[in-house]
Amino acid sequence: MDRAMSEWADMVKGPRWARVRDGVRSRLRRGAWYPVLSAGSHSVVLDVRGMSVSVHHSYLVLTFARPTRWSLVRRPPDAGLMPESWGAWYAVCPGCAAREPVRQVTGTMACTRCDQGFHIDWSADARRLDERTRPTPAHPHAA
Repeated sequence: MDRAMSEWADMVKGPRWARVRDGVRSRLRRGAWYPVLSAGSHSVVLDVRGMSVSVHHSYLVLTFARPTRWSLVRRPPDAGLMPESWGAWYAVCPGCAAREPVRQVTGTMACTRCDQGFHIDWSADARRLDERTRPTPAHPHAA
């Protein structure tokens, strides 16, 4: 099967990956991508650690291919487990969903959990943020 046919077949199957939209309160981890098991007209069934979880499609960002870039997530006000030294933003690994401090804004950042490197370029996201909230690297010794 050539690449065009493969991409068309994937689109016919429907979205394969989903994450919670910014600003949506959910028990799902912000910025983490979950495999899509099925998608209906109103809800999407996700594989969350081996459990099927149904979520309304309007709460999700859906994609056909597994993401290969870090997700940028605004630190929620109730984030008690994240060190203050991480600042107002953190990154979520597209490979293993580990949370990391933002150590850089462009280039490739390696995940400390899965040891994979993924592209990090938030220029598109940063355009919709004002200067006060734009992501900046965390303190170099942030844990």
